[in-house]
Amino acid sequence: MTLDPQARSETPLKSATTDREAIIHFAGFQRLSPALDRQSKPAFSAEAGDGLARCGWEGFFAAMRAQGLVLEYEPGDAASTHFVPAAQARRSTEVEALAGLRHATEQAGRFLRALFPR
Repeated sequence: MTLDPQARSETPLKSATTDREAIIHFAGFQRLSPALDRQSKPAFSAEAGDGLARCGWEGFFAAMRAQGLVLEYEPGDAASTHFVPAAQARRSTEVEALAGLRHATEQAGRFLRALFPR
């Protein structure tokens, strides 16, 4: 029995967080600076002249809290960042968690069928 490499989803799993340490680590690793856009929403600035107003981390996190936003991102991909309302992020991470559980259950079933053939 061979495992089908296409059985796994090709869509990378997104992380959703408001954790300061995780956000600062992600931004530092991707060489991004905290900023606010024209509507005072949190954003990441990658270079000068990108139309964003760079700010300190306190202003960045204050804007996230005031607007009830969560950072969604794919680890390792700076272009994947989105700030979404907390309720929306919870729904998407719950759906992803269920998909991951379904995949794990399917893999466990395959393993058991291979271990105990009928």
